[in-house]
Amino acid sequence: MPMYTTKLTFKGLSLEVGIQPVGSDGFDLEIRSRHSLSGEYFQALRKYLIDEGYVDAAKNWHKPDFAS
Repeated sequence: MPMYTTKLTFKGLSLEVGIQPVGSDGFDLEIRSRHSLSGEYFQALRKYLIDEGYVDAAKNWHKPDFAS
């Protein structure tokens, strides 16, 4: 299954983020950055992606389209 990807700037860093839904409520993240990311930064980014709807967008993007 392809990964939902987006480019964004978070706390001053430009990132490319891939989100892969796993199971009914989980997800994997793949983050590309030219900078090393601390665990604290990663957790804040994860919370931001959930709160701002990126994870829901990825889950909806992966749902089969039964309307066609």
